[in-house]
Amino acid sequence: VVGSGVIDKSALSRVFRARGGALRSCYERQLKKNPKLGGKLIVQFKIGAAGRVTAARVAKDSVGSSAVGQCVISRIKSWKFPKPEGGSVSVSKAILFAPGS
Repeated sequence: VVGSGVIDKSALSRVFRARGGALRSCYERQLKKNPKLGGKLIVQFKIGAAGRVTAARVAKDSVGSSAVGQCVISRIKSWKFPKPEGGSVSVSKAILFAPGS
């Protein structure tokens, strides 16, 4: 987490835990087409002063399907996070996907 603002890392984790099923569905939809999919997705996103995601991108993708990354980014862009103190923050988050996990 970097930027002019500060955000509680445990609050970030709570949002990801609460909404993780939405990211999992992105993966599972593509897993039906290719049962061998799996790997790590590193997403980078910026949380603005209001707690909304203002930008998001896939920084690294070893999952094997760009559709998973695109879906994950679209979901994260719709989430609301706690408002950072003192301005916006940039977050880098690794998400692991594996069949049956």
